Amino acid sequence: MAKKLFDVTGVPLTPSFQGKKCLGNGEHKEYECCCEECDYYLGCFPQFNPKIKPIKISCKIKNT
Repeated sequence: MAKKLFDVTGVPLTPSFQGKKCLGNGEHKEYECCCEECDYYLGCFPQFNPKIKPIKISCKIKNT
């Protein structure tokens, strides 16, 4: 049997692709969004790779 995960507020957590199956994903009005403090957040976003360096983007705004 799989271990059940709960937020500190008691919200049941279900890590899944982009958090679609999780009750704490902010889409359920009876539960608050728990993503920002969730220990399993990166499990919902497997495409995230912390080894990739951010790209610097320069932006020039032209006054017209």
